[in-house]
Amino acid sequence: MVNQSYLLRKGRCSIANQIYLVTCCCHQRKTHFLRMQFTKIIINELFYSDHLEFSKTYAMVVMPDHLHWLFQLNRKLDLSQLIGRIKANTSRNIHKFSPEADRIWQTNFHDRAIRSEERVEAAIKYVINNPVRAGLVKSIYDYPYWYALNTKGSPL
Repeated sequence: MVNQSYLLRKGRCSIANQIYLVTCCCHQRKTHFLRMQFTKIIINELFYSDHLEFSKTYAMVVMPDHLHWLFQLNRKLDLSQLIGRIKANTSRNIHKFSPEADRIWQTNFHDRAIRSEERVEAAIKYVINNPVRAGLVKSIYDYPYWYALNTKGSPL
């Protein structure tokens, strides 16, 4: 099969202060994130990115085989650099914790720019309801690996 990963990058632009919804999948859709230790590594890395002012997280959910992250991209890195950094750091830390772990991430990611406040709110709902839609839980409050701000900037 021909590698068509370049198609995912076609048309991608990186805009400072833009809000993006990014989905990153595990390599071969393996369920690496059923392990709580691995999931905590990802969550810590996302909030560390916020701490370094590379991003501002609006919502995130770590599913068994992928991550949804809604964030505002700051000026310090472009979108591909930020996602590359998140993937590299999480992979490195997971392999320190568990050297036998397989490759963690697929090479690419899916991104969508969010262009209005109404769309931000809809994207937050989409992200945090992912475990419910997947049938993992009946209520998002029964799922431990999510975070979201309300439209006023306070945690839900």
